[in-house]
Amino acid sequence: MMIRGQRASGIEGGRKSALNTASSRLCWRLRAMLAGLSILVLAPGASLAKDYCISFTAFPGSEIVGRGFTVPGKGQCKPFTGFFLPGENDAAAGTGCTSTDGSNLSFTITTSAPESGGAAFIDSISLSLPAHSGECSQTNLSSSSISFASFAVTGKPCSKVAIPAADSEAVPQPGGPHSLVR
Repeated sequence: MMIRGQRASGIEGGRKSALNTASSRLCWRLRAMLAGLSILVLAPGASLAKDYCISFTAFPGSEIVGRGFTVPGKGQCKPFTGFFLPGENDAAAGTGCTSTDGSNLSFTITTSAPESGGAAFIDSISLSLPAHSGECSQTNLSSSSISFASFAVTGKPCSKVAIPAADSEAVPQPGGPHSLVR
């Protein structure tokens, strides 16, 4: 029998030490298991990240793809980076903003088309929410001229889209969005 405040004998002290060591190992294992589960839960979300596609209604297959872009919350803006299809690795960058009341999503996106004579396009896009439909006012800046056009557009989350490689045989054509026809 032990009196309060008295030291434990060697046998009892050994048991307490073993118990503390086992408890410490169990705590470490639980932490490692929780960390592993966190990785398993969070990793699929990152790998399943969606893109956002803005499609030109009158020109099937023509769209601006924003990599990993999601619609910003009300009164918020987010960077938009991606490319134009069916372009040839035509890089696009800009900003998307949702109005404070959540009724409108606006973009200003600049796209360069190095394989099409170095043309650049400035797209000012306004989509009504929640329909994600609206209009694009486009300015086409090429070495020989400046032109303006308007197109109906729709926006939606889309699956990962492949970035096309450059093709030196592409010929710029007036009239379509980003005026590129193969």
